[in-house]
Amino acid sequence: AGTLIPQGQTLSYYRENYDSTVFFIIEKLKLYKVYESIYFISLTALLTLNLLFCTLRRIPSARAQYQKEGDASLHLKKNHQIIKELNEGTHPKELLKSLGFGKIKELEEQGQKIYFSSRRRAGYFGSTLVHLGLLFVIVAFALGKIMGYESFVRGIPGDLLPVENTSYT
Repeated sequence: AGTLIPQGQTLSYYRENYDSTVFFIIEKLKLYKVYESIYFISLTALLTLNLLFCTLRRIPSARAQYQKEGDASLHLKKNHQIIKELNEGTHPKELLKSLGFGKIKELEEQGQKIYFSSRRRAGYFGSTLVHLGLLFVIVAFALGKIMGYESFVRGIPGDLLPVENTSYT
């Protein structure tokens, strides 16, 4: 409703521009100031709490996944392999580093040396960052509504008019 119905106008504006039934609904439900209504503020507060608790709940598991050193048995079960011919004298660790891997681990399994690593582990924090971003947007909007103000200056090109409550003209 706040998107479809112009906000912040006087009641006479809605009386003149809308059918009497629609005007009655707008007036009774206070749809002319949706973003200041108790139901909008309540829903926004519930969304904020939901995002906050969801984020706090996810952080420990994301952190644990990120800090996991890497279990060789998991790597072997997944059977991820990089098949690339090594040049004479190139060590497998150098190859893995050239492919962007860090913290390369070495394991001996059935008489063979296995080198393994993982990368892009920061991706475990993806949903946490999205939730924190949404929380930031909601808090910034709320602070803007509480601390901000609107001012309109009407004039024609060339006029020099003061902007209310500021030192600007």
